[in-house]
Amino acid sequence: MKGIERFNKMFYPETIAVVGASYNLKKWGFHILHNILNGGYKGKVFPVNLRGEDVLGLKGYKSIKEIDVPIDLAIIVVPRESLFDVLKSCAEKKVHSIFVVTAGFAELGEIGQKMQEDIKEFAVTNNIMMGGPNGEGLVNAKINLYAQMAVHYPKPGRLSMVSQSGNVGATMMQLANMSCFGFSKFISSGNEAVLKLHDYIDYFSNDEDTDVIVAYIEGIQDGKRLINSIKNATQKKSVIVIKGGKTEGGLKAAQSHTGAMTSDTAIFEAAIKQTGAIYVEELQELYDCAQILVREPLPKGNRVGILTVGGGWGVLCADACEKYGLRLAKLSEETLKKLDKVMPEWWARNNPVDSAGGGKRKTMTYGVEVLLEANEIDSVIILGSALGVMSTSVLKKSRFYDQGLNMVCAVLKDAEMEIVEEYDRLIKTYNKPLILSTDAKHNAYEIQNEVILKLEEKGIPVFHSPERAAKALSHLTKLARKKLGW
Repeated sequence: MKGIERFNKMFYPETIAVVGASYNLKKWGFHILHNILNGGYKGKVFPVNLRGEDVLGLKGYKSIKEIDVPIDLAIIVVPRESLFDVLKSCAEKKVHSIFVVTAGFAELGEIGQKMQEDIKEFAVTNNIMMGGPNGEGLVNAKINLYAQMAVHYPKPGRLSMVSQSGNVGATMMQLANMSCFGFSKFISSGNEAVLKLHDYIDYFSNDEDTDVIVAYIEGIQDGKRLINSIKNATQKKSVIVIKGGKTEGGLKAAQSHTGAMTSDTAIFEAAIKQTGAIYVEELQELYDCAQILVREPLPKGNRVGILTVGGGWGVLCADACEKYGLRLAKLSEETLKKLDKVMPEWWARNNPVDSAGGGKRKTMTYGVEVLLEANEIDSVIILGSALGVMSTSVLKKSRFYDQGLNMVCAVLKDAEMEIVEEYDRLIKTYNKPLILSTDAKHNAYEIQNEVILKLEEKGIPVFHSPERAAKALSHLTKLARKKLGW
């Protein structure tokens, strides 16, 4: 069986055995089984434990060998001392793929390293495709497979991630779920006894359900092989890389986390950038970059038009655009005349286009369309949206709410929901990046700001600050320059 087909057995299993399944809520054997079932996986699931106890309504087995059907994927979460015996049973059962959650190997030093070498040798000798050990789990949202420790069920999307940290991946899945951009696949590579980062990247680069690949890296076992895999992947997909363990303290933490062998950060960063991948520094930047790459069309240049409801944010956005290599577009006289129709008489006739609090109802939608259709503009940033709905969360608590404010709130909401539909139409019409930044993002999930939620559901990125919006757009623009060659 070829490599890509074997990976399909891991990510598209028809049968799963959870070895170490438990009813004890303090054990990961419970949570992983529960996530598989609660996430909506439709295949057959078999709990295996020492007593052969039934778990969550499923018949239990004492050994994987007792199961009377072939097993595509075994998720193993047993004590370290029991792992080798379980692997032997899996080999006898001819299990296609194994993911080892069990920890306590190379990350704990010499003794653990020796044990890890032993299980690696056994897996390779018996042709077992093994992820982990010390891994958080794996996800394929397309088939509702959430075989992991974290309680996150991201919606299906076009982003796949391999991470040497389970909780970094869990954070990204949670953020993706909140912002509605979804996941295709995720795997926590753990200590990588057998399968390495480059193996997963190779698989994702050939996966028809993946457009963007994210890799969180702490240590590198085969730098040349990894760089080649990333370089090859960038020919087909967009790739984002983030590196942990860049400082002395981080290096020590990485070694105790996954037993990672670290490398010179400056050399590694330079090598990554030469592959055509995007290198990001922080988790927030990773999240921002991922969502814009998944959602937005590639710009044909680096000229940006900014439309803002207030001057200060426009200034900060202009500064950030210049800082991150974007250019403020010089508006043509034709564009200025069109904007004159909806802008207040005192507007500065400049970019950023600032309504200065005096715009008409159609200022935002008409103004955005003017900027998108302008030949001198490649991308558009809107500053200030969904502020009306944000205000209604305060008005609803007012003692005057039932004396007419309720009607005002309804009008504000309806007007802003119309804007969402218009922005969605404009992106499809002009095929240019359109992104938003607004104060309303900060408490959008807390108050369930329907406008923000609808924007993100439509695939329009909304950022917390103009600086974050500009930086994310700069990543998309640099990628466009590499892919389109302008």
